[in-house]
Amino acid sequence: PPPPAGPHPDKAAATQAAEALLERSQDLRQLGPTLREAFNDARWQQLGLACLGCGSCAYSCPTCHCFDIVDEGGPQAGQRVKLWDACAFSVFTLHGAGHNPRPDQAARWRQRVLHKFSYHPERFGHVMCVGCGRCVRGCPAGQDIYLAALTMARGSAGEGA
Repeated sequence: PPPPAGPHPDKAAATQAAEALLERSQDLRQLGPTLREAFNDARWQQLGLACLGCGSCAYSCPTCHCFDIVDEGGPQAGQRVKLWDACAFSVFTLHGAGHNPRPDQAARWRQRVLHKFSYHPERFGHVMCVGCGRCVRGCPAGQDIYLAALTMARGSAGEGA
């Protein structure tokens, strides 16, 4: 038998989901400056406490691109290897001298949010979150970067700082 007339139900649901993502992205473009103002906000600590630092969000994100380069092997043979890395890891920004500019999970979570919604859009003109939700689905702590960004941007700048 021929398929039923009208749009396929899955297509309608997919279209609705895509429109919701576009609506989200319109909101996200406006967050950058407000998020920058909230840089010292105490609420970053609450978000950081919930983050386990596992990197699941970065590894599932289609726009994350951080990596590390290491040399592997021994005295006779070796190779330089590129490894995926994540800003949630405590050693991601650890300097050779032992200083870490992002010493706690709150600072690392703040960096992730600001990179996606403030720093990158200011430099390149587009938000680094496509709204796919992979990071939320994969996060064992249930962190939602979109909701975190909205929460931080909608609160008064510097609140609790």
